[in-house]
Amino acid sequence: MPLTGFAASTITNALTGAGVLYHSVAGVATLLGASRGGFTLEPNPSFRTLKVDGVREEVVGQREAPTYSPMIKGKLLILTDTVAQRFLLPGGTSAAGATGEGNVITPKAAGLMLVDGDYVTNLRWVIDKTDPAAVRYSEVHFPRAICEQWSVSGTDEEYTVVDVSFRAVKADLATPIFNLKPARTALPTT
Repeated sequence: MPLTGFAASTITNALTGAGVLYHSVAGVATLLGASRGGFTLEPNPSFRTLKVDGVREEVVGQREAPTYSPMIKGKLLILTDTVAQRFLLPGGTSAAGATGEGNVITPKAAGLMLVDGDYVTNLRWVIDKTDPAAVRYSEVHFPRAICEQWSVSGTDEEYTVVDVSFRAVKADLATPIFNLKPARTALPTT
């Protein structure tokens, strides 16, 4: 018999699909938009080890719990006023352009500090699970995030994509920088 990690719980705990990104708008969970190629979570832990003279190899108890600098990366298929102002140009302003231009999104002036309202609130990557009964979703939750890197690229005969990299930031000293919710039974509402 071949070795395998398959068990009865595999069927109900497997993650499926690319998932979707939600963010909070006026306290309501709102889909960010269509994506291509799914998303990736990079927790980026940073460990610090207590160095002790004469100890050549790490011993249990020498390592501190890590700090994290987590990121969610992916590709969006949309570029709307909301995406541009809320995510790509944090703190930016929107004003009506000349006839035919639509809205013009202007970045916040360099050197000005970003404030709480400039950050993305409750960024959530929600992923379907295969359990058709009770537990339906898993979630990665960033209480506050900022789109730290982005680019727009297009090629002939393909849809243009917006590559985005969201980095979690602490909302305050007491709030965790991110959390995982492996067993959600409902979609987020805030």
